[in-house]
Amino acid sequence: MPRVRDPLWEHAEPTSQKKNKCKFCQLEISRGISRLKYHWAKMIGHDVSPCTAVTDEVMELALNAITEIEDRPRVNKKARGSNSKEANTCSSFNFGSQQSVYRASRQSSTISHQPKVLELLKKKEKEVADIMGVKFIVANNLTFNILRSDELREWCQAIGKYGEGYVPPGSETVRTKILGSLKDEATMYVKSVQESWEDTGCTLMSDGWTYARRRHQVNLLASSPSGIVFLKSEVVKEKQMGEYLANFIMSTMEEIGSHNVVQVVTDNTSNYGSAEAIIQSRYSHVFKTSCVAHCIDLILEDIDKLPSVMPIMKSASELVTFLYMSPAILETTRKFTDNRDLKKPGATRFASQFLCLQFVLEKKIKKK
Repeated sequence: MPRVRDPLWEHAEPTSQKKNKCKFCQLEISRGISRLKYHWAKMIGHDVSPCTAVTDEVMELALNAITEIEDRPRVNKKARGSNSKEANTCSSFNFGSQQSVYRASRQSSTISHQPKVLELLKKKEKEVADIMGVKFIVANNLTFNILRSDELREWCQAIGKYGEGYVPPGSETVRTKILGSLKDEATMYVKSVQESWEDTGCTLMSDGWTYARRRHQVNLLASSPSGIVFLKSEVVKEKQMGEYLANFIMSTMEEIGSHNVVQVVTDNTSNYGSAEAIIQSRYSHVFKTSCVAHCIDLILEDIDKLPSVMPIMKSASELVTFLYMSPAILETTRKFTDNRDLKKPGATRFASQFLCLQFVLEKKIKKK
């Protein structure tokens, strides 16, 4: 029966001097395919130098071929042909000892290189996974900020623990089963937080903003040592703000138990001020507290109006706006900002104006 040609021969070519040349690094090696395999597997100590240009795929094939050969059981022909039992035992012992030493040295060399091969393969697998992830984001028109999501990282870790063959759930399963399970989990969390209010009390926090048609949206949240939970949201007209806000907050207090409310935190506007007065007249045990963030924002608003500050703030805002008008200019700017985006001034919050100014100043000093 003819011998099957080793498939690794395709990566070498014979030369006129009865040698074989590696197609990757062009090194000429005498003898047969065995030394070439050690050459491609980058295994030292086998009278051949490691290949410097071999691909990861061929390196893995060569290493697997060497490991497979060395793991085959070997038969002692001399021992089998001997007529003497003593000679047979002695010969088997000597051969076995030499074979053990030989295989141990080979295996130690193989094992020492195995992690390096696995590391290279792992790196390539990660590159493929990264590319597939980016394709998913682009194809579904998602923002790259999703990569900062803790939930995405937890999902990837869960898939890794599951192993190969994971198939994501279908849309019907998500709508009917998984979302229902998540809702139950959220309900249990809110219930546990609300039960803790009997011991610790809670703070009602009002968060609101005005949008089109002079309407104002108000969100109410409850904060306690056990966590923060959303309670409800309401949209009101600006002219109804004071009394309506008071009734909205007080009705929420009755729903969760007014005795559980320790304080109410609101903005410093006149509408909220009148609402707080109404609330405190009915619930004398409740403290009223102004939002610190809103106070700081109002202070910065007044500073922004100072004659010595206004032109500087205007110049910084115009500079950042100009840089963001042209993608080419913005790309050039990032070379001087360590690839960090400039903080653009916001339209409503004055703190963003000073953050913008601080960032421009930091980059100016660094460039000097």
